[in-house]
Amino acid sequence: MVISDAPTLSAVRRILVGLIDGTISREAASEWAWQWITDREDEVTDRRLWEPLDTLSGAESKIDPETYLYSQEDFEDWLRALPADVD
Repeated sequence: MVISDAPTLSAVRRILVGLIDGTISREAASEWAWQWITDREDEVTDRRLWEPLDTLSGAESKIDPETYLYSQEDFEDWLRALPADVD
């Protein structure tokens, strides 16, 4: 799945909800966030997005070939920690 949304708090919220409900893969979420903190960082004008994007870019991280570093509970925590949406 390719996520085409621009980086906004609403977009990050939708991606986190998708991770939690299984409609967005860890890989798609990480790839989407990674592009904004590496190749397109000058397009991210809302400073509140940097931490959530950085965190989200690691959603597919593993501690070994079979085990993800982050769990559903972590994704739920990330969602709760997201700043209020005033986009």
